[in-house]
Amino acid sequence: MKKILTALAGLALAGAAVLVPASPAAAISCQATVDTPYKLSSGAVIGAGHMECTGGTGNLSIRAYLSRTGTQVDYTDHYCSGAFDCTAFTSYADSSGGQTWCTWAVAYVQGTAVDWSSTKCESASW
Repeated sequence: MKKILTALAGLALAGAAVLVPASPAAAISCQATVDTPYKLSSGAVIGAGHMECTGGTGNLSIRAYLSRTGTQVDYTDHYCSGAFDCTAFTSYADSSGGQTWCTWAVAYVQGTAVDWSSTKCESASW
């Protein structure tokens, strides 16, 4: 009887492990950050979004957005396979006049959004 109970307990534990698989993304914790937009001498305004993860590596992607005076003008996705960090750069041509340029980003692990950055805006007079 003891052998039967031990065998049943072992099957129950093995079954529980099979029924509740661990998600690879569940162990990974990521944070999205952005840089303040800046202007190149060519006239392009650059925004950058970054993600850094702990708890393992995975299929990561980051989407960086760029807006001009409250209107989204561009975004870029960057994919990083088997990585713990990932960066995306986005750009748009500056135009004359006083605009406010802002950047924000969304971090993804295996296609699932896991973190949103705060928005950073430039305060320079270009």
